[in-house]
Amino acid sequence: MPKEILLIGTVHIDPRGPERLEHLLNEYDPEVIALEGSQSVLNKLISKHQHRVLAGREILDRLLRFSHLNSDGMNVETAMKFFEAYGYEGYVSHNYAKNKGIPLVSLENDGLYDEAARQVSVSLREGETINMSRALAEQVFKLPLENAQWVADLFYFALDKSSNFGNCVERNRRMANEIIRLDGRVAVIVGGAHVYGLEPSLKSLLSGYKLRDTLLANALDFKF
Repeated sequence: MPKEILLIGTVHIDPRGPERLEHLLNEYDPEVIALEGSQSVLNKLISKHQHRVLAGREILDRLLRFSHLNSDGMNVETAMKFFEAYGYEGYVSHNYAKNKGIPLVSLENDGLYDEAARQVSVSLREGETINMSRALAEQVFKLPLENAQWVADLFYFALDKSSNFGNCVERNRRMANEIIRLDGRVAVIVGGAHVYGLEPSLKSLLSGYKLRDTLLANALDFKF
């Protein structure tokens, strides 16, 4: 059973994410790291980092095809930096755990995670969210990287206790059940939308432990 849990909420394409996450893990000094997603996804993220420039270009091309983003006037350097960062949670956690000799565990199995990803994808395509995201992305990716980072950071602070996107509720319950099986000081790294949903699930399952949370945008100022 965990004696202490730190919930770390991320935005998955954050160019400053690797720096922020590495700093936070070094400050917190966890005894185990638990990561949103499945083991096969984690393996892919680690492998992607080993070929990150090629993968970033490939991911950018896929995004343009999938979302029908208008690339006119796009700052390719900015867009590449964002999508090269995709999956940083996996490779930063992997490197930290390997160097420290601590366990790194995934919180979801392949089948359930794949179904969750499919449902989110359907929600994005069928709802207005994808249209708003497309319009915003087209504007953000026209900016110089420094300005684009500032806009991206606003996503962290748009996440609040009403965050309940797609099938987050059921996924949060499943992840909470996996988290309570762990021992010691546990750093739980999940997309920011899961943080506030995980808190009540964990509190209903555990007692006598310390729970803190932070969004990764606050990482460089977080004190222990």
